[in-house]
Order: sequence, then structure tokens, then C-alpha cells
Amino acid sequence: LFMDEFDCVLVKTAPEITLKSSNVRKYFTDKLVKNLKGSFRQQGLAGSAGTKITRNEGRLYIYAEQKKLKKILKLLGNTFGVFAYAQAQSFSSSSLKDIVEKVTAIAETELEKTKTFAVRAKFPNEKSFRSKDVEIEAGSAILAKMPKLKVNLGSPEKTIFVEGRQGRVFVYSELIDGPAGLPVSCQGSVAVLFDGTNESMVSAWLMLKRGCSVFPIVEKKSKKIEKQTELLVRWNAGRSFKLTPMSELSGLIEKPDISVKAIVKSNETFSKSIEKEKSSLQIPVYAPLLFFPADIKKRIVGVLQ
Repeated sequence: LFMDEFDCVLVKTAPEITLKSSNVRKYFTDKLVKNLKGSFRQQGLAGSAGTKITRNEGRLYIYAEQKKLKKILKLLGNTFGVFAYAQAQSFSSSSLKDIVEKVTAIAETELEKTKTFAVRAKFPNEKSFRSKDVEIEAGSAILAKMPKLKVNLGSPEKTIFVEGRQGRVFVYSELIDGPAGLPVSCQGSVAVLFDGTNESMVSAWLMLKRGCSVFPIVEKKSKKIEKQTELLVRWNAGRSFKLTPMSELSGLIEKPDISVKAIVKSNETFSKSIEKEKSSLQIPVYAPLLFFPADIKKRIVGVLQ
């Protein structure tokens, strides 16, 4: 399924980031990069050899030795703000002929067990040739090398993607879906009420996906709740959670470095406690699972476990 030799991972950022104004887009992208670097450190993937992240419009490019890149691929599947990602081979080139030759050489390996294929190219800043020229020339060259193949632009078995950005060309053949959403901690802090049910875990996951920093609140600590928060760590850029007793909720609201802006509940378990304190706390109470489809909730539980 994957390229045998690749030197970077190409990451497409979530459309919600790409569509923002330039300042907001930069802020969200900075958060995403910071979260990725935090995950790398937590997994021992930074190190002296270096793991380099560069960026372009709607793209991140992660460079590292191949062993590290294979581990990084797994982390990207748990990183909010990532829309899709792919193993890629990259090279420097500005000549259409050179690009076609290198893409053809890569395709010979990638399409070895394939019957139909297509080439999709994007060179948004190139002036000497069009993206369509790359598709036509590379497609023809691949067919000349592998005459048993057939072009199928509608539903090919495999697509060779070619992108020209930042003076480099990136070639990849499979995009993996990421979780999308917004980078964790770009949208303020919320206190999520944990009662040991799957619903509270799903509520926390949904708030992380909306870019919030999550602070778990409990009436009583338990091993089950601790296990549930541990399952969420990989979605929180590798950062662990600290359980806070309900009696200390006001402290989370008042601390300037945390400044919780809302309480999140998943069911009525905590309703009495919250109703007593809501007026004095003067912050909103959210219920993200209200009218939430049961089948999607079940699917999220499966992903978390």
C-alpha cells in the first residue's frame, strides 16, 4: 500500500484552517505544528537527528529518517487539524522533462501490481508549464514503460499524485484520512464532567476536536475515569490530564493561565451539582451530545477504545 522508499510525509491541513484569514490561519497552523512537535517529543521522535516541519498553503511537510516517519504516520491519525496525509518522495526540479522522468521511475514501482491508473498534478505557482502538461507527459511516459497498464481517469485502481511547491516536487500514491477538526488548544479551555460513562469520554473528544483545551471534572475519582482520560491522551498531543474535583471548579475558572470558559456535560448525572453552581459561576453549560446520532457516538467510542 505504501511507497517502499519515502523521505517525507505530506500533510493536508483541515479546510477549516485553510479558509481562515491569513492571521487566523497562521495562528491555527502554529498550534498544529506545536501539537505535532509535542507528540513527537512524547514518543521520542525529535532527537538530535532532527525532525523538520516546513509549511506551505494548506500543507505541512515533515522530514525525518524513514523509521521515524513510519511512526509519525500513526500519530497523524490522532492529530486534530490534520485533514489527510501521505508518504511522499520529494526532489528538487524545475524542468518538465526531469519531473516526468522521476515520476515515471517512481510509478514503475508503485504501479507494478496495478491494472489501471491516473496521474493528478498540482503546480499552482509554475509558469513554464501547466499542471495538465505534467499529467499528460507523465501518463504517456508511464504507459511507454508499462504498456500493460491502462489509463482510467474516472475510477483508477491507483492514482499517482504530483505536487510542485516550495521549489520541490512531491510524489505520492495514497492519501490517508485524518480526523480533521481544529488543533487542540486553539479555542480556549472547557471543563468536561466525567462520570465514568462513555458519553463523557465522547463529549471530551468532541471538544478536543473543536480545538478546546479539556480539563476533566469529577465528583469522585475512579480507576475507570482515569483509564478513560488515558485513552484521550493521544488525541491531546500526548499531554496527560489531571482530574479536578467538582469542588475546585471555580479555581479553574479564575486561574488566568487556564480560564475555563464553559462547562461541558454529556448527561444529567451532574445536573443538580451544576444547577447549584451555575448562577454563581456565570459561565455557559454545553451539552454536545444533545440530539447527537447514536450510531456516530458508538463509532467514536470504538475509535477511542
